[in-house]
Amino acid sequence: MKKTVFILLISILSLVNNFCFSQINEIDSLKILLKSAKEDTNKVKIFINISTKSNNLGERDSAFKYANTAKKLSNTLNYKKGVALAINNIAIFYYNQGDFKKSKENYNAAIKIYEELNDKRNISQIYNNIGSTNLSEGDFYNALNNFSASLKIREEIKDKPGIAGSYLSISQVYFFLGNYSESLKNALSSLTIREQLNDSIEIGMVYNTLAVINAEQGNHQKSLNYFLEALEINKKYNNEYGLAQNLSNIGNIYSILKNYDKALSYLASALELEKKVRNKNSLANLYGNLGVVYLQLGNYSEALKNQLNSFNISQEINDKDGSTTACLNLASYYLQIKDNKLAQVYATKALILSQQTHNINSTKSAYKIFTSLDSLTNNFKMAFEHHKLFIMYRDSLFNEENTKKGIQTQMQYEFNKKETESRLEQDKRDAISKTESKKQKIVLGLVSCVLILVLIFAIYAYRSYLQKQKDNLSMQLQKDIIEEKQKEILASIHYAKRIQTTLLASDKYIHKNLSRLKK
Repeated sequence: MKKTVFILLISILSLVNNFCFSQINEIDSLKILLKSAKEDTNKVKIFINISTKSNNLGERDSAFKYANTAKKLSNTLNYKKGVALAINNIAIFYYNQGDFKKSKENYNAAIKIYEELNDKRNISQIYNNIGSTNLSEGDFYNALNNFSASLKIREEIKDKPGIAGSYLSISQVYFFLGNYSESLKNALSSLTIREQLNDSIEIGMVYNTLAVINAEQGNHQKSLNYFLEALEINKKYNNEYGLAQNLSNIGNIYSILKNYDKALSYLASALELEKKVRNKNSLANLYGNLGVVYLQLGNYSEALKNQLNSFNISQEINDKDGSTTACLNLASYYLQIKDNKLAQVYATKALILSQQTHNINSTKSAYKIFTSLDSLTNNFKMAFEHHKLFIMYRDSLFNEENTKKGIQTQMQYEFNKKETESRLEQDKRDAISKTESKKQKIVLGLVSCVLILVLIFAIYAYRSYLQKQKDNLSMQLQKDIIEEKQKEILASIHYAKRIQTTLLASDKYIHKNLSRLKK
């Protein structure tokens, strides 16, 4: 049973900032700041920042050194949050080294400090990180407990990005437990929130998970579509870590579809990037997937070399789930070259590890290999027993009800998404209509005001006109009266003058006659 491993992007964050790539210039700038920094909390933050960015670049030793320096200075300054941040980065260092025990010890030390500080946001992140460590070591039940604890706090503090992250982490646990309907349901819940937040890089991570779930259920074309969408997002943001995972997963799909040339092309590109990123978990999975393709092509030397690389790295970092997969692939390799003894050895190892980690999918694969081995050695009784166990575990993964639930969940999500889009479109149309209606009302109001003003002006003008006419008539009447009076006065004056003139003539006449009489 050749096992192709699809890589899920397990999220371990530093709490200072998210994974960022191409940070070399930023580290150089921070080192320059460090030279003039005083021995205070700002210097602690610079140390932690350098540690975080070094971790992101795969410079593990540098990350560890600066985290320890930050821890020492924070203790001197009694800066508790600085101590917690530094311890968190130390935990990430041990996680990347595969020392999960020390990683969890440091996470637990950090969480105690955050509890003293009542820093719920960082407490929730530490629970998430511990859950991711549990997931990497195959402790799925504790992973689920820690992710659920993280989700509860994030819901309490209304941390929407955090809630989306918790849903995705829980989805990954259910995936490894073989409960694909629950895995799909939680992944879609995460996607809904990420789309609301328009968080493109995180949407790419969710697409990757949805693709893996669909691939495990045999929906290879849908899976490929999700992987290609995630690839475009990671290309856009130059996310080398995500790109490596996408390329590897696309190679796996082409391997399943028996397009081995494309499979090798994508896997080779992924390997080149993975060596830069230096994530050992992913590197182990990638070597295993290359081994599967080479085995399909009959290139046994390359197949064995890559499978042993995968097994050795998984053992080195104490990745039980990765070791299980490597053992299954090695068992398949030895089965194909008819070395039944070594095939039995690795199949047994795989079965023991899968039962320790409760990985139903791997347990199913181990029983299928045992069935083939028993048949080849004519042990038909055990072949029948192992086949029954294989069927039992297979049916627990792919029973009709489980598959139906997964399809229903995905269809419901797509329906809800379309309904939301339709509602938003209608709201948009309503808003435009409302705006237009408002504009029309404003225009109508303005026109009405103008008309009223015109009417008022017209009435005023008409009244003014009438008043003017009335005034003009009155003035004309007065003028006529005055003129008439003037005529009367002039006539009186002329009459008086005539009288006066007449009187004056009589006086002269009298005077003349008096004068003559005197003589």
